[in-house]
Amino acid sequence: MARAPTPSSTSAPDPAAQFRIRVRDRTLELVANVSLQEKMTVRLATGLPFEAFWAGEGRVGEDSLSVLWWLARRANGEPGLPWAQHLAEWPSPLTADDIDVEILDDDGEPSDDLGKHGPGS
Repeated sequence: MARAPTPSSTSAPDPAAQFRIRVRDRTLELVANVSLQEKMTVRLATGLPFEAFWAGEGRVGEDSLSVLWWLARRANGEPGLPWAQHLAEWPSPLTADDIDVEILDDDGEPSDDLGKHGPGS
């Protein structure tokens, strides 16, 4: 019988760490430790596992940013927001000036350490 993979024992993320995401003129925050329920919601909505959108810092595209924004909206007052509605409202195309993502340290200040607090880690 197949066995489930053992969860990674690398340094655990700080559950209080947050993303601060700005899309055009709206800014939201999202806890970096995305819940299993939200990860499954991503899989059901997109057909891909949450982790597929975070294959590496150099490979984060607009689709990954859109997923992050959708989850932030769901965490900030729109818990039932369907993926299709989010996509219909996603402002595309975006320029570099339209979007900004920061990782906040424990003190609420931006961090340079995306690897430590990567999404869903």
